[in-house]
Amino acid sequence: MNNRVRKIENVILMILGLAMTLIMFINALGRYILGDTFLWAEEVIRLLFAWAMFIGITDLFISGGHIGFDVIANKNAVTKKICAIVAYIVLMIIGWNLMVYGWGIISVIGKIPLPATKLPGAMFYIPGVLAGAAWIAIGIWGIVKTFHKKENDRQEGGQV
Repeated sequence: MNNRVRKIENVILMILGLAMTLIMFINALGRYILGDTFLWAEEVIRLLFAWAMFIGITDLFISGGHIGFDVIANKNAVTKKICAIVAYIVLMIIGWNLMVYGWGIISVIGKIPLPATKLPGAMFYIPGVLAGAAWIAIGIWGIVKTFHKKENDRQEGGQV
C-alpha cells in the first residue's frame, strides 16, 4: 500500500483513539466531579470504535497481517497458493455477508436516531458495509495477484 495512504490511515486511527480516550476521561471526570455522566459519551465512543476497528482490520487484510495457517501454507508453493486463494475467497464471502446484511439493517433501522446524539442509527453499520465492499475488492485483487504470480513463476522457470 502507498506510504502516503498508510500515513493518512495511521493519523486517522490515532485521532480516533485519542478522541475515544479523551471522551472516556472527560466522562469519568464528570462522573466523579459533577456526579453525572454525559449521555452522548458512550454512544460516540462506540461509533468511533466501530470505525477504527473496520479501518484497522481492512488495513491488515491489505498488508497481509491477518491470521494465517503457516503450517499448511508454507509446505510448498502449491499449498501456499491454494491457501491464499481459499483465504481470499473466504474474505470475499465474509465481506459480501457484511455488506449485504449490513445494508439490510441500515434499510430497516438506519433512519432511527440514536438516543443520545440523535445521529442516524446507520452510523453504526456504515463502516461494516464499507469494509465489506473493501474486503470483496481485496479478495478479488488478491486472487488476481496470486494467479499473476503463478504466471510469472512459469515465465521465470519456476523461480520465485
